[in-house]
Amino acid sequence: MRVVILGGTGPSGILLIEEALAARHTIVVYARNPQKLPVHLSKHPEITVVKGELQDAAALATALAGARAVLSALGPTFGNPAGEPIAHGYA
Repeated sequence: MRVVILGGTGPSGILLIEEALAARHTIVVYARNPQKLPVHLSKHPEITVVKGELQDAAALATALAGARAVLSALGPTFGNPAGEPIAHGYA
């Protein structure tokens, strides 16, 4: 099954990726900073990495194409982000 993971570069996201791989899923990691993903995961043949922000509808649509599930490990945003990026990303 094709699974999209949001927040996949953080500790919880990395655990989600590893569990999804163990369950033999094909994974799309949608990440703002893909370089934070450990190399052994970013180079894994069952993982595709799509760079983008939650507000980037085109990049998000690319990541979601063909997905059967979306898992979110999004954490809090520190500081004062403009607007409500998580709420708008899920809309």
